[in-house]
Amino acid sequence: MLTCHRRLCDLYMCLDLHEISTVHGFHVRQLLRELQLHCGVCGDVIGEKDEKLRPLPCYHIIHERFVVLKYYSKFAKDHFL
Repeated sequence: MLTCHRRLCDLYMCLDLHEISTVHGFHVRQLLRELQLHCGVCGDVIGEKDEKLRPLPCYHIIHERFVVLKYYSKFAKDHFL
C-alpha cells in the first residue's frame, strides 16, 4: 500500500496533477507514521524513498550502506590496527 501511494504521488506530480499527488503524499506520510519504521543506525524514516535495506538477526532494519561500513570497519581493525 505504501509503495502504491508513493508511486502514484510521483506519477501525478510528473503529470502536473498536484492536487491528486498531494492526496497520495498525505497517505504516504500517514502510513509511515503508523508503521514507525526507522533505521536502527541513523534513525531516519524508512520508506519515504526507494533505498536498499538489510534486516539484522535481531529483526532491526538498517540501510545497506551501514552494513558495508560495519564490515569495512571490522576489516580495517583486523588488518591494519
